Amino acid sequence: MEHVGTQALLFFALGFLFVGTSFSDSTKKRFFWISFVLIVLHVISLIGSGFCQPSNILLYTTGPLLIITFAIMTFMILAELRKKS
Repeated sequence: MEHVGTQALLFFALGFLFVGTSFSDSTKKRFFWISFVLIVLHVISLIGSGFCQPSNILLYTTGPLLIITFAIMTFMILAELRKKS
């Protein structure tokens, strides 16, 4: 379950940095909820991985979506830091 622990750690670390940005509260909440739902769906799909086809499909769609979401959050944080300096 290292996979899930790493995702949760990234979620909390990026979330902690994201809270300090000056983006609107609705933007922050949107990214937090999207990330949370994707992590939960990814964990559910990891449980059934290799046993049923819908679980594999969910696994292969939520993984890249998580990467994209975390990358967007990272770029937003870096843009905010660049703007402040």
